[in-house]
Amino acid sequence: MPGIFRRSLLVGASSAAFANGRGHAQTPTWPTKSIRLVVPFTPAGATDLLARILADTAARALGQPIIVENRPGAGGNIGTAMVATAPADGYTVLIVDPGAVAISPSVPPGVPYDPLRDFEAVTQLVNSATAFVARANLPARDLRSVIELARAAPQKLSCGTVGQNSTTHLAMMLFEKLAGVSLLHVPYTGASPAMTDLLGGRIDLAFVGGAGAAGHIREGRLLGLAVTTANPAPGLPDVPPMATVLPEYDAAGWFCLLVPRGTPAFAIQKLHQAFAGALRTEEVQKALAQSAFEAVGSSPEEFAARLRRDIARYAELLRTAGAQTR
Repeated sequence: MPGIFRRSLLVGASSAAFANGRGHAQTPTWPTKSIRLVVPFTPAGATDLLARILADTAARALGQPIIVENRPGAGGNIGTAMVATAPADGYTVLIVDPGAVAISPSVPPGVPYDPLRDFEAVTQLVNSATAFVARANLPARDLRSVIELARAAPQKLSCGTVGQNSTTHLAMMLFEKLAGVSLLHVPYTGASPAMTDLLGGRIDLAFVGGAGAAGHIREGRLLGLAVTTANPAPGLPDVPPMATVLPEYDAAGWFCLLVPRGTPAFAIQKLHQAFAGALRTEEVQKALAQSAFEAVGSSPEEFAARLRRDIARYAELLRTAGAQTR
C-alpha cells in the first residue's frame, strides 16, 4: 500500500506539472481579430500620420489588421476618455501625445480619467518636435522679428494650436511667457484644420506637430520659425530650436501607446513587440526621419516611469507659463 500510494502521488504530481507546464506554454492565441488604434485628433495631423506610418508594419507582425480610428475633440480628451473605458482585451489601443495624458489632468476642471489609474503603458513610440510656423507672407521672417512684431501689437497676431491645453497650447503659453508677448489663441480640434487656416492666411502663426509641418516648410508654403526641441529636429534641419533665442525654453514632446488598465500582459507584450519592431524597420525609419520623429520603442516599464515624471514636469511647466492648474 505505501508503494501504491507513493506511485499515485508521483503520477498525480507529474500530471499536475504537465498540466501547469502546458498551461504556461499555451498562452492564449492573440490577436484573433482586428485591432482598433484610436487617434484622438483629426486626420492628417502628427498623431494620425504616425499611426498610419506604423499600422501596416505592426499589423503584419501581429497577423491581424490594425484599423486607425480618429476620435477628435477637446484637445484629445474625448478619444482618450473613450479608450479609458473600452474593454481591457488589447483590441483597443490609444496613440497619443502628452496633451491628454500628461497635461490636461493638471488643468481645471480636469478630465474624466486618471492616466496612471486607468491606463497601462505599452511603449513610447517616438520623441517629437512641435514646430512654430507662420503663414508664408507674414512680414516678420524669423523668430526674433516675430517676437518684436508681437511685442509691438499685443493680441494682434493670431496663433493656432491643436486644442485648449494640448501640447501645442502649452508650447505657445511657454513662448508667450518667455518672450514677453501676448498672442490671440485660436484652438482647433486638430492639426489639419489649423494648417488649413494657416495655409489660407486666416491665421498668422501656429504651433503644430513638426511631422505635419515639415513638407509645407520644405516646399515654401509655410515659414518655419522654430522647433521646441533642444536640437534641430529630424526632417526640419534648417529650422532652429526655440532655445537659440529663448534659452530657458523646453517643450519637447513624445507619442506613446496606451491600453485600458487590466489588459492582459500577453497582449501588452505582443503589442510592444509589434510596434517596437516596426520602429526598427528601414521603411518606417525613413518615414520617421522625413516627418520629424525620432524612434524610441521603450519598454512598458520604462514608459510608465516616464509618464509619471512628465505629469509632474508638465504641471510645473504650466505653472511657469502662468496657467491655472489643479
